Amino acid sequence: MPLKISKSEMQAGNQKQQQVGHGGAMSVYQIYGTQCGMMVATRAGGYHSSPHKHVAEQLNYVVEGEIWIFVEQEGFQLRAGDFLRVPSMAVHWAWIRASQPCTMVEAFSPAHWITRSGTVGLLVDGQEAPVTEQSRNIAVPIEFASEVERKYFAADS
Repeated sequence: MPLKISKSEMQAGNQKQQQVGHGGAMSVYQIYGTQCGMMVATRAGGYHSSPHKHVAEQLNYVVEGEIWIFVEQEGFQLRAGDFLRVPSMAVHWAWIRASQPCTMVEAFSPAHWITRSGTVGLLVDGQEAPVTEQSRNIAVPIEFASEVERKYFAADS
């Protein structure tokens, strides 16, 4: 496997409903190394994931668009140029309240979702891939998100 790959050489992850969410499609390009992974994700307007947590620490950068990301009891409205850290095992979820899509770069350590279709390992010959699924999503009851969101969007309820 290579140390470098171009997006044009990759296959985007399927446009599909968020597996654990309320709705909205997400298209992803994902890579991983031996200790971390990265994803470029474009979420459609209206995307709303359910609360979850994982072992991986997650760093996010918004390339374009706008998105709300909730971490535990706090909500953060992010716009292009903003960064956000999600600590390991912190409950979090995302919601695009606008109709426009949002594109983010997300880094995970340890690598996250390395077995998802289309994910590419950037490893040299003889280098071991990380243990399969070092970090995967752990679902949290949806009621948790609903309660926190009411603090921010009570007038919308």
